[in-house]
Amino acid sequence: MSFSQALRDTVHRKFMETRATLGHGGEGICERMRDCGEDERTVLEFFYSTMPASDIGDYDFSLYQKFARFGLSAWENPFWESRIPEDIFLNYVLSYRINNEAIADCRPLFRKELSERVRGKSMNEAALKVNIWCAEHVTYQATDDRTVSPLTVMKSSYGRCGEESTFAVTALRSVGIPARQIYA
Repeated sequence: MSFSQALRDTVHRKFMETRATLGHGGEGICERMRDCGEDERTVLEFFYSTMPASDIGDYDFSLYQKFARFGLSAWENPFWESRIPEDIFLNYVLSYRINNEAIADCRPLFRKELSERVRGKSMNEAALKVNIWCAEHVTYQATDDRTVSPLTVMKSSYGRCGEESTFAVTALRSVGIPARQIYA
């Protein structure tokens, strides 16, 4: 099942409005998008129209394409009986960045680790299982460094509160549960 035409039109319009922010590499990015399928192109247009300008220069198109393809696999084969609304899916499942963490392609690993724990569960039950998994893998430790990627947090087994939350949000999103980071 693909995205609605209304969503495609909205994303494309926003992309065209923000296309100038792509800078010198913009033509190459647009050229590579032309080779993508309709849903993948919609996801990439969503990414490029909403990402911080630094992400455009700091990371290669191929990384965003991996995120798009992985996200589409969650859209096409959801763990849950009902499909998440498109706008919620785009912003709280598909979106590759949680805060200002380094970006790493870790969602396939997280999904592999979590698939058996969430299979056959309701979304609420699965969220609890993901939370337990996160607690098993990461403990709190204060740091002053830039927020590292969720993969780095997993490898080191510790993180400060912001890193623990980006880790948890990434884990939830990897199995198709909408999530976002909230500060209080």
